Amino acid sequence: ADSLEGIFSHAINNEGVIRANAVESKNGEIYLMANDRVNVAGTVSAEGGKVRVDSEGADYSGVIKAADSVFNSNGGDTFLSGSCLGGACTFNDNLNIYVTDDYTAYGNLIINADNDNNGSGEFGLSAGKNLFSSGSMLIKAGQNIAFGNNSAVSSNGPDTLTAGGDIIQGTNSSIVTKKPASLVPGSLESTNYDPGQWYND
Repeated sequence: ADSLEGIFSHAINNEGVIRANAVESKNGEIYLMANDRVNVAGTVSAEGGKVRVDSEGADYSGVIKAADSVFNSNGGDTFLSGSCLGGACTFNDNLNIYVTDDYTAYGNLIINADNDNNGSGEFGLSAGKNLFSSGSMLIKAGQNIAFGNNSAVSSNGPDTLTAGGDIIQGTNSSIVTKKPASLVPGSLESTNYDPGQWYND
């Protein structure tokens, strides 16, 4: 029994390729459902179709290819690195969402760290890491939105940041958008951000 310890630490553990391609006029759809944490470190491809993951927390370090991707976590934090290729990538978590390495979305990117709207959940971009979207970017958190030192966020906009707490920018962090950005911090008096670090390209 001891030799099996940790074998099920992730309910779904993908390090290879999962593919559902369109057949004639039907688009491919991939649904991954787990009542535990999932690890998606390989490639999930449903080009022209949809990818949906429902879990109790997730680690996404692979490549997601789909016209529409929705990732829902209901009981554990979400950690992002890797990329999402397609029209829209949506990450919902009732708790926290952290970008721990460079993350690229080719399409619109929605990050919702307060999916149940109860005021909990925070978003964080690790120091020295980059978050890029070729489309618009929406980041919502019930608590703080924090960008680590020397981190960079860029998109083709428009972008919206909505925080129940503060929007915190670390030293030398930058946010570059090609269209106007909208900030909705919980408290202007206590919010720690420097508008001078925002650039409309």
